[in-house]
Amino acid sequence: MSRSAFNFLTDDLICVIFRLLNQQSSSRFSHALVCKRWHGLACLTQTTMFNTSHNLAADADLLKTLSQFKNLASLTINGCEIDEDGEFLLGLGSVCPKLTHLDLNNPREAALTYEGMDALSTACTRLQHLSLNLLSHDGNVPPSLFSLPFLTELSLLGNFEDFPEQVGELSPLKKLTLGRPNFSELPEFVGRLTELTELRLMRCAFLANLPESFGGLSSLVKLTIRDAQDLEELPDAIGQLQSLQECFLHGELPLVELPGPFFQITSLRILELVKCDEFEWLPDAMSRLVSLESLTIESCKSFNSLPGSICSLCTLRVLIVRNCPALDDFPQRLDGLTALERLELYHLKSLTVFPDTYVLPNLQTFCFNYCNSITDVPPALFQRCSGLTSLEFGWPASSEDTQVGGDVSAIHSFMSSLCQLSSLSTLLLFGLPGVTSLPRQIRNLSQLQRLTLCSCPDLRSLTKSIWELTSLRALVVLACPAFEDENDANLRDLDSGWVDGRLLGAGKFFWTR
Repeated sequence: MSRSAFNFLTDDLICVIFRLLNQQSSSRFSHALVCKRWHGLACLTQTTMFNTSHNLAADADLLKTLSQFKNLASLTINGCEIDEDGEFLLGLGSVCPKLTHLDLNNPREAALTYEGMDALSTACTRLQHLSLNLLSHDGNVPPSLFSLPFLTELSLLGNFEDFPEQVGELSPLKKLTLGRPNFSELPEFVGRLTELTELRLMRCAFLANLPESFGGLSSLVKLTIRDAQDLEELPDAIGQLQSLQECFLHGELPLVELPGPFFQITSLRILELVKCDEFEWLPDAMSRLVSLESLTIESCKSFNSLPGSICSLCTLRVLIVRNCPALDDFPQRLDGLTALERLELYHLKSLTVFPDTYVLPNLQTFCFNYCNSITDVPPALFQRCSGLTSLEFGWPASSEDTQVGGDVSAIHSFMSSLCQLSSLSTLLLFGLPGVTSLPRQIRNLSQLQRLTLCSCPDLRSLTKSIWELTSLRALVVLACPAFEDENDANLRDLDSGWVDGRLLGAGKFFWTR
């Protein structure tokens, strides 16, 4: 293919084609041969090399080929073996003088050594973004790596043990990611990174302490701590992070509670606690988080109490509580959450009281399922939820100590209330014992696009009104043992625009148009 054939392409499109050809080339095929065919495309600014199985330094033509791309600013190398002495990286800096973004990921055999990292910092002095997933196994990081004058984003993934103090001098640094380190305490001098806006501590299996200097990160906006199995508490200094807006505490964190000063962070907008098995409760001080917009508590096995003070958070738009089997204290009155748009209550087997959702006028998405200890579903459940667009509702399963499952009148009241939600576009219903057919008022759901009925034990047929829903695009019936569509007169004369998808298997029925 001639070079002139590509003259009309934009930089972005050239980048896509180049990446696809690299992906399709065999593991022993030199990427330099691909580059040579287009060596005149000096406008190329970004490329990615995939799955090169040989040592990059052994490809004598590669650096010569890259030198043709005078404007190359971003380079990603995946699955390649980097030479230990840094010869390739030294050459890379000279042939790509405009390189500002470099990602080295997923080594095949050799890791990037101390010498290799030192060569990198010497050769590529214009780097602004650097991601290394090729760190050596000797636990050392050269000081020169932290002397790059323009570096704003740094990601280090590997089993390093210590940092030189020069990291505290990276004044332009905005984003820092540390993954799989061997140290047990974040160095004190990290607190000197006063311009840092994002800090991610990932898979820090040995991290047990955050220093008091942590409060010096005065510009920090986003904090993520994931899989730090030894981190039992956060320092009180975290309350000094008055610019913090997003806090994500995920995965195998042995935190029991958040420190009191944490609730002084009035700038916080998003708080997520996921898989913190020892975490038990949130205090009444939650009301101090006056800017909080989203709260997620998921898969926290010991979490048992959400305070009523949360209802004073008039800025809260998203509340998600999932897979917390011990939660038995949940506020019933939610009328203070006037801005709430999304509410998810899922797999809360100890919850016994249904919250008053009818006082949430701005609610758009509501998910309630697998909360089988609930003993009463209010009849006016959706009285003021006229803006609801997405609903997933699982009727609490009947048991010896639960009357709801067998209360057919309550279920019919629920269905009548449901049919007044004219803004619904997605509806998923689970359970519903005693319901043999959908009510004719289902026609009122004029905006409904997708309807799913699952595990409804007595459902035998659909109402003819279902086909009056002109916006409906998908209808799914799953695990409803009494339902037989061939005996349902309402399904014998389907509109010609519908495709019957009963071939999904036994007990599964699907129609779409």
